[in-house]
Amino acid sequence: LKNPFLNIASGCVPQWVSGVLSPKSGPTGFLQRHLIVSPLDKPNLDPCPTPLADSLIQDLHNDLNRIRMVKGEFGLSQSYREEYTVWYEKFLSSLGGKDDSAYSILTRYADYVLKLSLIDHIASENIGYELGPEVLRPACTVVEDAWSGIKACQK
Repeated sequence: LKNPFLNIASGCVPQWVSGVLSPKSGPTGFLQRHLIVSPLDKPNLDPCPTPLADSLIQDLHNDLNRIRMVKGEFGLSQSYREEYTVWYEKFLSSLGGKDDSAYSILTRYADYVLKLSLIDHIASENIGYELGPEVLRPACTVVEDAWSGIKACQK
């Protein structure tokens, strides 16, 4: 993962996203390029919002500054590589085969695991540029849960 950067795109209405993310759109590559985050509840829109507390502004500033300071390449520890390989093979077998469709899905979701691991590593204020299994496991869980949700929607 060379020179990661944060790119934020917002303002998409759920109806548009639902149309773009049809079950057939998985192999297109759209999802591979994005981490989609949506609020659990609709926010109350306030035309005159209360300003954020200084402490929240400072925390946000610190977090964004930490991301901004990341430069260089990240690597994977040997234990990360070993656990990732086991997860990769298990996830591939759960797709029911090794056809083109399975590999297309697997490469997308494998990328998600790496991206989520990287985000977790940076957010946890870990020192160094080597990812360990402590950030792999939660990333795998998120990806597996997302895949289970997509499969449930297709039924």
